[in-house]
Amino acid sequence: MAAILPSMLGRSQLPEQFQSPVGGLFFLSELNSEVQGSDANVRGGTITIDTERLRLSNGADVSTSVFLGRGQGGNLVVRATDSIDITGFGGGRRTDGSFAPSGLFADLQTGGIGSGGNISVETGRLNLSNSGQISASTFNQGNAGNIAIRADLIDLRGENTFITTAVQRKARGNGGSLSIISDRLIVGDGAEVSSGTLGRGDAGNLTIQANQIELFNTGGLISTTSSGNAGDLTVNTQRLSLRNGGVVEASTASGSTGRGGNLTINALDSVEVIGSSNDNRFRSNLSVRSLGEGQAGNLIVNSPRLSVADKGTINAESSATDGGNINLNTNLLLLRRGGNISATAGLAQGAGKGGNITINAPNGFIIAVPSENSDITANAFAGSGGKIDITAQGIYGIEARPRQTSLSDITASSQSGVQGTIQFKTPDIDPSRGLVTLPTVTEVAPRLVSSSCAAFNEIAGRSSFTITGRGGLPQGPDEPLTTDVVWTDTRLPVTTVKQHQSKIHATKPKPQPIAIVPATGWVFNGKGEVTLISKAPFATPESIPTSRLSRLN
Repeated sequence: MAAILPSMLGRSQLPEQFQSPVGGLFFLSELNSEVQGSDANVRGGTITIDTERLRLSNGADVSTSVFLGRGQGGNLVVRATDSIDITGFGGGRRTDGSFAPSGLFADLQTGGIGSGGNISVETGRLNLSNSGQISASTFNQGNAGNIAIRADLIDLRGENTFITTAVQRKARGNGGSLSIISDRLIVGDGAEVSSGTLGRGDAGNLTIQANQIELFNTGGLISTTSSGNAGDLTVNTQRLSLRNGGVVEASTASGSTGRGGNLTINALDSVEVIGSSNDNRFRSNLSVRSLGEGQAGNLIVNSPRLSVADKGTINAESSATDGGNINLNTNLLLLRRGGNISATAGLAQGAGKGGNITINAPNGFIIAVPSENSDITANAFAGSGGKIDITAQGIYGIEARPRQTSLSDITASSQSGVQGTIQFKTPDIDPSRGLVTLPTVTEVAPRLVSSSCAAFNEIAGRSSFTITGRGGLPQGPDEPLTTDVVWTDTRLPVTTVKQHQSKIHATKPKPQPIAIVPATGWVFNGKGEVTLISKAPFATPESIPTSRLSRLN
């Protein structure tokens, strides 16, 4: 199905809505709503598409725009319950003869003055590839519109493939905001989700909320500016993975006078910044750097686990001004194989001061390998070095040094200015300090009982004393007695008998304590119970069988 709406001259485009049959595929070559040739400030019409699946390919597009004259571009709303696929490019729409990409567009064109419209997308799966685009841009005088996307899966791959709000070259205005909500976001092979300015103005803010974010091979989330200020970039996720040149950036380009944006990452599980692009030209990096004359931005990462490895970089560097500030809140910072954290200033030999780096891991650790040259730096060229504060339970494999070396270093130096400061806050008490090593005690069993016991009489030859089971004597004199005793004295205590007798014969004297004497034997009663005895004055061979009587002496 293909549809073309004619442009309306000198008045607002009326709202239009298109709906495909249930289960149908809406396939477009071009659908647009334009404001043309108006001297009044009019509003373009809104395009709304409701379908199960929408596919745009070979240069097909849906657009609202202020093409000529004054006005506000119409809004574009697309709802596809299953999927939206945008891919490829074709000819026909651009006057310069270049190929036109497939996509969803809400633009303020070169002949227009006013503002671009907004784009709203809701779908199950959103796939962009091979120059597929979603764009809300301004090419003349006015602000770009906003973009809001909600999808279970968003997958962007390939050069010139992007979702963007932008102030294009020679335009004057501010970029719109861009927000994405998804379960999984994949951006790779040069694709971008971005807000930026190539003309004069500030870039819009970029907000990403996704459970899992995967960025690879120069694919990235980018807010940048070549004139005004970069927008702020906020990422909320469970897990953020930057591999093989993946990028998260809120920075300024060379020649820009604006400041870098602020970058905030909240990851409930982990953040990893690992490796370089396939051609080794670009490192994976989280950046708020300034390559122009403006101040670098600030970078905050909140995550229990942060890995920077294989030349991956967390970057708040500047060319000619002060470096940005880096604040990392984590339980584990792992630096491996050239992983780098830098707030270095004056890369172009400028006078800027090194930025500040704060690593807060009060219950965690900072871990590196000495020989792998992983560095934490807040250096400067002509200005003063920055300040590095690290709070952790332990710092291993990386050391503070006055200058960078081929080892893993923490530095806040300056080539011609004042040196910065490095401060560690670790526990004051060494857990191993103050512990006393106790000797291993091995006791000979005869020392634990009376030497008069016949069990150790070698002449007897038949007797033995064995510690077995639970309870009884401990294994050594330094061990505590257990309360689980297996020996039971079945006799009534003498004091109890005396007290009982005193009730009957009140005139008898008060019982005296009985002295404790060593046992010299034991007897068995009819129940098989054992009683230790010191002597048996009333025992007779008839009352106690000799086979049941053992004498110790």
